[in-house]
Amino acid sequence: SAGHHQDSGSNACYLQRILQQWEDSSVTWNNQPQVTAANQVMVEASTSNFQNYSIDVTDVVNDMVKNPSENFGFLFRLQTESPIRVLGFSSGNTDSTLRPVLDITYKFTP
Repeated sequence: SAGHHQDSGSNACYLQRILQQWEDSSVTWNNQPQVTAANQVMVEASTSNFQNYSIDVTDVVNDMVKNPSENFGFLFRLQTESPIRVLGFSSGNTDSTLRPVLDITYKFTP
């Protein structure tokens, strides 16, 4: 079913930085890219089936800027991966207002 639910326990997750190239059209559970837990962000369990999250990714983005050769995006990983725990995001939704947005404000200091 659509949305978030915790039918088999908490769906709290981590947002982690991906360290290697991957292809949206061919990535699977068995060939998922390597990630790092360094500066990962803990995301609290959902409180409703459909909700918005605001996640501070400052430290992860700083790592991406410092290590551009290891900058291949983000991965959401459930803290406890098991069937029926769901965090469903609308990244492929035809309604662009429902897609996740990454909004970064930065200040350059030489």
